[in-house]
Amino acid sequence: MAQVGIKTAYIRVGDQVLELDHSFLGVNKADIKGIEPNVGEIDGSNETQAYYFEGTGKSSIALTVNQLGMEWIAKITGMQKAGSGSLFVLGDRPADVGVVVVSPEFGAKKDAVFAMDKAAATYSSASLSTNTSSKTNVVADVITFNGISSDKLGGKSIGIGECDDGSAVLQELGWGTPTKGNGTYTDDSSSSVVKPGGAH
Repeated sequence: MAQVGIKTAYIRVGDQVLELDHSFLGVNKADIKGIEPNVGEIDGSNETQAYYFEGTGKSSIALTVNQLGMEWIAKITGMQKAGSGSLFVLGDRPADVGVVVVSPEFGAKKDAVFAMDKAAATYSSASLSTNTSSKTNVVADVITFNGISSDKLGGKSIGIGECDDGSAVLQELGWGTPTKGNGTYTDDSSSSVVKPGGAH
């Protein structure tokens, strides 16, 4: 499968399914690891006699969303409000989430799909940089989904495949209809960036 960029991605939060559309400014990157586990070997009589999988693998999808927003970060990762203020802290347990990433295939009318029906999501770091006279540093939100075994994936934590329309996989997983427009970005919103030489 030769993929060309990212078409879209979906996140399941409980029973709600979000499409990461323009209201989230789309998906910038999906770093998918651990699709299959490492392979071990059994050596004997000066030869390699057999190979085996070392466990079932530790799958993860690090999803970079241009503007996910703090409210959704908290819901997806299971963070909780620290009292009645605006700050969030680590919750008691991860939220019930899943993720599907869809990528168009090169030269074919098909989508490649990477799916986790169940996952534990974390927002573990943020790296901010100052703006300069020649550059505005925009920092996206990175959420890492760590796969959990699911009966819908044969007891495994991640499934990959291809189909005419990647959204069809949501039905296969038994997810609800995805909703759009749940992000906070609007085209007529003004930027809060303070430009060099402006007020502080």
